[in-house]
Amino acid sequence: MNKKYLIAGVLCLLLCVVFVVMLIPRKHDLHIVGGPTDTRDDDKSTVAPAVSTDPTNSTGDDTDDATVGGGTTASKEEYVSPVDFVTLKERCEDIYSWFQIPGTDISYPVVQHPTEDEHYLRLNIDGEHDTDGTLFTQHTHNGLDYSDPVTIIYGHRLRSGGMFGRLQEYYSDDETFEKYQELVIYLPDRELHYTVFAAVPYGTEHIMYKYKDFKDKSQIDKFLKEIYATKSLGTKIDRSIEVGEDDNILVLSTCLQGTNKQRYIVLAKLTEIIS
Repeated sequence: MNKKYLIAGVLCLLLCVVFVVMLIPRKHDLHIVGGPTDTRDDDKSTVAPAVSTDPTNSTGDDTDDATVGGGTTASKEEYVSPVDFVTLKERCEDIYSWFQIPGTDISYPVVQHPTEDEHYLRLNIDGEHDTDGTLFTQHTHNGLDYSDPVTIIYGHRLRSGGMFGRLQEYYSDDETFEKYQELVIYLPDRELHYTVFAAVPYGTEHIMYKYKDFKDKSQIDKFLKEIYATKSLGTKIDRSIEVGEDDNILVLSTCLQGTNKQRYIVLAKLTEIIS
């Protein structure tokens, strides 16, 4: 009987020793997934790489923020435009951007003739006579990269709703003004996102002539004051959006419904660049 107790005691002692040994931390159990020594492919996908987002950190000295995994420098993916500009330019060499109001049917190429400002007023992108015309900007007043303080895109108000035919319908109504407040310009190497802050009836005078192409920033302030002072029926202004003389502004210009003595313009400020 004493022998049985002895065997049982020895077994209990061995079990205790095994349990204690298992509690001792081993080096590979302390391994931090995603750390600089991690080389396991199955774990890499579960950890977000740490990449510096500080625009002032261009020296690469902060290795903790500028490296991924085993020290490989993170590289930014090249922007790929959703618009096939190569094919478009084969069709019309004056196409340089694409304009879209997300959620609507307004999605068209934008052209600019190098010598004639109103070349596409009655021409389509195939160079054929077409009363619908094409969305265009004027080479006299705007470049091809939307970097000017104010860029104006012109388009006809078509009864069919094509081109800028529905601008007034969308932006003179509170609900759709807010719904379609985002505008997008696609370029071959980037896309520009704008937020609409005003839509107003406007005179037939040429904005660029009136404000001297906005080369003087003070002219932008005068233009904005004129817009904010508009009291005409159908005027919509989102005063929660701050706009100043340092902002990049996009203007959509078309005819005002019911009269040939005024135009209807939609104004938006650049809020994001994706490249």
